[in-house]
Amino acid sequence: MPDNELYSYCYTEHLQMMQCTPYSAYDDYYQTVLQAINKRYRLNAPTTVLEIPRNTPEKETKFCGSDNFYTTVDGDTCTSIAEDTSISSAALYMGNQNQILDCSSLSSGLKFCLPLTCEKTYSIQPSDNCSDIEYAYSLKDRDVRKYNPWVSYDCDNLQPASKIYGTAICLSPQGGMHNGSSTGGGVAPSQSNGYVYSKVEPPANATLATGTTRNCGKWYEAKSGDSCVGICGQYSITHAVFTMVNPSLDPGKCSDSLKAGSVYCIAPTYSWNDTEST
Repeated sequence: MPDNELYSYCYTEHLQMMQCTPYSAYDDYYQTVLQAINKRYRLNAPTTVLEIPRNTPEKETKFCGSDNFYTTVDGDTCTSIAEDTSISSAALYMGNQNQILDCSSLSSGLKFCLPLTCEKTYSIQPSDNCSDIEYAYSLKDRDVRKYNPWVSYDCDNLQPASKIYGTAICLSPQGGMHNGSSTGGGVAPSQSNGYVYSKVEPPANATLATGTTRNCGKWYEAKSGDSCVGICGQYSITHAVFTMVNPSLDPGKCSDSLKAGSVYCIAPTYSWNDTEST
């Protein structure tokens, strides 16, 4: 076999080894070289350039704090999704970084967990700064940073960061404003871990949720539009404990399983499970 033909065969094998992974240097140039070798020596070596996989969806969807998911379609961006769902595009990115490589170009079929919604949102314009936005919408000084923690103290990253995360920002708290009102005959001192020491009876004529423990120091009557995340945040109880002491709630779809008018335990006693009573 002539030396130049032997060299071509060896070079072909080398190029085929490069083709085994999309992360090698094999590109359009080497594809052209391999096609020329195939034609000259009447070979049939594959010449396909493998694409680097992008935005591969997770096989398993993990816990989503908002109980609200979104599946992408062609043309979606972080900004378009955020504007359609009243959320911050940066919060969408930060909650789904394992799937989002480029906020301006999302693959279709990705399932995102949506962050909590904002009552007021705004799309950053090229000439905007924090002070202008706060003045235009009657906000207090540094409210833009307060509602969008990624914004730097001096707001000097507002424009550069919007090119990465998208332009939709919150002008109000995520999840809305919470008040301290609750339904109950008495309130035991609440601990930061969600437990209390003293038991309090449910409110008179209350419709206790099925299976909910009576060993509880604080009660809450669900209203239409409530979310488990909002209740847990307002009363400093973890999602795990909340669904554990109220077994009628589905841990995976907690907000969907809330029933308006039903009363739930939002502060179980430390020994709630010792003498469980429904």
